Amino acid sequence: MREDGAIDPSMVLLEAVKTGPVVVTTKGGSMEPNLTEGQSARIEHGPLGLGHVAAFVNVSGEVVVHRHICSVRGRSLFLGDANPRFDRFIRSEEIIGRVVSVDDGGEPERFRLRLVRRIPRLLFREGRAFVRRRRKQ
Repeated sequence: MREDGAIDPSMVLLEAVKTGPVVVTTKGGSMEPNLTEGQSARIEHGPLGLGHVAAFVNVSGEVVVHRHICSVRGRSLFLGDANPRFDRFIRSEEIIGRVVSVDDGGEPERFRLRLVRRIPRLLFREGRAFVRRRRKQ
């Protein structure tokens, strides 16, 4: 619940995914070409590995669907496939779950692992360098 007494939809999602799959509709182009605006993404609670696409709650309380890059001390780093910059570190309690299938108006299609795990080594190197810089600060 927010300070004004209203129910926060992102917090409802965080709780709902613990009991079963949740479906969200994507907006924006940060995950193109793998996820496009208007697709339905099925999110399930479960282990999150490097390269998986997951949903989390950002500082504005919005649900964001981005790719998991690395984890450090219980916090995870995410990046949209079409974004030039990393998201802030996300605490594990802010992660809703991972995307397991997508639907663009037809039949749901299992989210292909080959798409999810196709992350260039350069991206991992940049992620590790980012983490090292953050640790030094």
